[in-house]
Amino acid sequence: MMKKSLYKYTLSGVLCSVISAGLLYPLSVYATNDYTFNITANLTASSCTVDTENLTFNFYMNALDLESAGSSSDWEALPGQAIHLSNCFAGTHSVDATVSGVTDDDDKDGFKNQSATASPAQNVSVQLKSGEQMLHNNDVITADIADDHTVDIPLAARLYTAKGSVMAGDVYSVINLTLTYK
Repeated sequence: MMKKSLYKYTLSGVLCSVISAGLLYPLSVYATNDYTFNITANLTASSCTVDTENLTFNFYMNALDLESAGSSSDWEALPGQAIHLSNCFAGTHSVDATVSGVTDDDDKDGFKNQSATASPAQNVSVQLKSGEQMLHNNDVITADIADDHTVDIPLAARLYTAKGSVMAGDVYSVINLTLTYK
């Protein structure tokens, strides 16, 4: 009798374990469907060759020419008249040139004289334009790329004084153009 009873409890324990396992871990059946995704892309190497990396405007003038507030030098075109880009890839249609530099404290239209020489000019800034567009910090010049895969970005610069009474000395201003191709 003792054996039957032990067997009965053991069988009950096994059945309870199986039933509990079924409740905790239900049997799942998954159906699958296959889907096909078509992805297309057009990747282009979207840059051009910049013919000149660093460009310099040279101004030689007398400080007396900038004695009065609001006076300036003549506009000087970039040597070669423009930044020339060539070998632009076929998928590239235009270029944005974003201007950046340190704005002058007295001239909202100009860039600061950053000359670190012993005798920097004072009360003078550098103004920049492209065509007739006066350029300020963060302005963007957009130029379309020609069928021959080239583009020119014309630039001109001048010295300007908002206050007048320019002190003679060196002028040095760094103005960057960041090119973005589209």
